[in-house]
Amino acid sequence: MVGGRKGRRPTSRILVVEDDGAVREFIRRALELQGHAVTAVEDGGRALEALDLAEYDLLLSDVVMPRLNGIALAEQVSHERPALPIVLIAGKNGMPHAPAPAWRMITKPFDRLGICAAVAEALQGYGADPAAITGREPR
Repeated sequence: MVGGRKGRRPTSRILVVEDDGAVREFIRRALELQGHAVTAVEDGGRALEALDLAEYDLLLSDVVMPRLNGIALAEQVSHERPALPIVLIAGKNGMPHAPAPAWRMITKPFDRLGICAAVAEALQGYGADPAAITGREPR
């Protein structure tokens, strides 16, 4: 079963990076209910490993994490994959410094609708052409 619905093709492949297991699972479930295929990992180092193994349509990352924080991850990913949309999750105190103009941000706490809307807005910002994001033709 993909995307929470039997037989339905995922709309987008999303990499979620969040060190809090409960929040990570909440985001994964919310996005799968929207029909997305989600890979969820616990830190920036694991995210880089996942990006080496598969293509994604969007990176959704917490800012404060062990090993490699969300800002450093987003900077590295933006350099290597400049067309990949990035959404950063900031704590209630906001970002440690201003995010790059191409990155979107959502602040904790958020609800299911808020996280899904942030993802949809980021994906929509890249239009309907998945090849512009991933560099490959849609399946």
